Order: sequence, then structure tokens, then C-alpha cells
Amino acid sequence: MITGGQCYTNPWPYSMPRCIPDNATAIATFEMGGPDGLVVEQYDLGNFLPGFNGYMQFTMPDCLPVSQTQYYDSYVTIFGFTNITEGIRDPSVFDIPSPPCPRDMDNAVEPLLFGHVQP
Repeated sequence: MITGGQCYTNPWPYSMPRCIPDNATAIATFEMGGPDGLVVEQYDLGNFLPGFNGYMQFTMPDCLPVSQTQYYDSYVTIFGFTNITEGIRDPSVFDIPSPPCPRDMDNAVEPLLFGHVQP
């Protein structure tokens, strides 16, 4: 966080979620896009959003979202994810701005994990 010309960091207070919850069971596995396409696994939406009815689909093993279908009493909604690629196209989005934050040289970022940094 950068505020008032000062650079602050805080550790993320939550555990990072796994792509597929441990209690999820694949309902179906199929291939999209032909013989060299993507392997997709389909899961019950309730594994991800308790109380919701429907399905979620992810590529395997990379866990890219493909679609989400939700069933309601009188209608269905379908979300499709497009133009998703593996990896990070532009890793510079994670560059720490300098100033006011120190550059990532000689482990300068490590102190940011533990409190206020003087510019």
C-alpha cells in the first residue's frame, strides 16, 4: 500500500485457496478443442459456493476457469471465460514502484513484509 508518499506492506491474513477444494469430486472430464485441446474437469458448483446449484469447469492440470452454470428456480445463468492464457503475460505488473518503495535488489523487498519502510 502506498499512501502519503510512504510505502507499507502487510502480510496477507488469509490462506491462499487451492484451485479445487479438497472436498470436490469431478463430475465429468472431457476434452475441448480437438485432440490437442484442453482437458476440462466439471465440478458441482456447491463445492465452491455452498448453497448454489450448478457446475464449474476448469482446465487440468492448470486450473484455468472455463465456465460456470448456475441453476435457479425459474432460470439458468451461464458464465463463460474467454481469452484466458496460462502464466503471467506481463510480470512487470508486480514490480514494486520506486520511489517510494525500495527496489527489489539485494532482498530489499523482504523488510517490506515486516513493517513500515523509510523512503
